[in-house]
Amino acid sequence: MNFRRDRIDYICRVQMKCWDIGGQAQYRTEWSRYCKGCDVVLFVVDAAAPQKLATAKKELHKLLDDGSIGSTPLLVLANKIDIQPHVGESELIEKLQLNYVMETPWMVLPISALHLTNLDQVVEWLTAQGKS
Repeated sequence: MNFRRDRIDYICRVQMKCWDIGGQAQYRTEWSRYCKGCDVVLFVVDAAAPQKLATAKKELHKLLDDGSIGSTPLLVLANKIDIQPHVGESELIEKLQLNYVMETPWMVLPISALHLTNLDQVVEWLTAQGKS
């Protein structure tokens, strides 16, 4: 299985246990099982591959519709913003139809995992959710 479980401790004294579950088709059936009982859900999309967004939308809305996420805060990470062209935040919100998501509090952050761009904002968001 392509799952990783990591424990991350930050200076802000928040301990995070993270499941990193691959996005390939063979792992998607496991997503709902791992979303249930989480304090937050991070959903990572490839901002430089707009052709994959229809599948991302379908899979995200499956999780939203089947109650796996419920009212758990959702952070959508638009990764690979270091690659041109890439979809912007408003286009991503539109393509994933996030404006129709009412029960689940959500936020979109553009990031580059490769260059660590905006990862401090991800940690700030996670920390804030952990304290609320």
